[in-house]
Amino acid sequence: MAFNYFMQDDFANAEKTFNKLTESDDKSTQASGYRRLAAVSLSRGRIEEAKERIRRALELDKSVERAPRYAEGDHRLFLAYLERLSGRLPEALKEAELACGSPEGPPLTYVQRMYLRALITLEMNRFEEFEKQAGEIKKYLDPDRSPDIPPKFMRLYYNLLGHRELQKADYQEAIRYFWKALDLISVFSSNSVDGDHAKYFYDLAEAYRLRRDGIPDEPARSMYEKVVLPTISRMSSGDLYARSFYWMGHFWEHSTSNPGSPAPAQERRIKAIENYRKFLDLWKDADPIFTEVEDAKARLARLEAQAGSLASR
Repeated sequence: MAFNYFMQDDFANAEKTFNKLTESDDKSTQASGYRRLAAVSLSRGRIEEAKERIRRALELDKSVERAPRYAEGDHRLFLAYLERLSGRLPEALKEAELACGSPEGPPLTYVQRMYLRALITLEMNRFEEFEKQAGEIKKYLDPDRSPDIPPKFMRLYYNLLGHRELQKADYQEAIRYFWKALDLISVFSSNSVDGDHAKYFYDLAEAYRLRRDGIPDEPARSMYEKVVLPTISRMSSGDLYARSFYWMGHFWEHSTSNPGSPAPAQERRIKAIENYRKFLDLWKDADPIFTEVEDAKARLARLEAQAGSLASR
């Protein structure tokens, strides 16, 4: 039930239920509760709060004798992601390194740690080191070395290459690699929730958007729409979920001045308003480091004023 609350953006009830886990007598269950609470914080843009919660999970990991040996690595992976979001790249890299030093666990889990370490290294402009790490990931995923790892996991390697091209502002090449990664994702099933798929759609959307000087076009919008599908898990990507509504708001706002759009301008304006409202509903209490919040407020106020003016004519 708690997961359903979370996926329905009912954060108040999700937190109540996850908090019950933290009150358990079992420390492993407590750690799981704090990890889930951190996911709620991420979805609300409250990164510092999420860090506090995941650090509590890490403290509990140390005191649990029978916890999965890879639990600490998974929690450090999430902390690395949070540090990266808050712009603390050296701290993020440190946590990613610690995550990679933990016992491997399931193949996808471990290669995700390697992936994030390489991505942070790239964002720190340590290109030679990045190429080495990307090569290690490719080798790790080689079917001759690891026949038990499905070929679809090679999507992490191609996604990294897309980020490399994005860093070089070669948007067409980035799009090509991001599509190669996306092509390795399984066909969607309405009965399953995919845990790592959000970033593949979001990264491709960003490449399309940046190709247009930061203005989302139709291909970008279609990818942002996939990020918010109910079949996409948000336990590790609530930030991408929220920001997708922000950028869809941008798409519909800019399309109001596009005479070639099939929808009437007023209908497009309404869609922009709906998406900005949804974004602000999710991130109304987000940390101040996220400039999108104030920008969305200003854009929403302007669009609502325009809609009111047109309605009064």
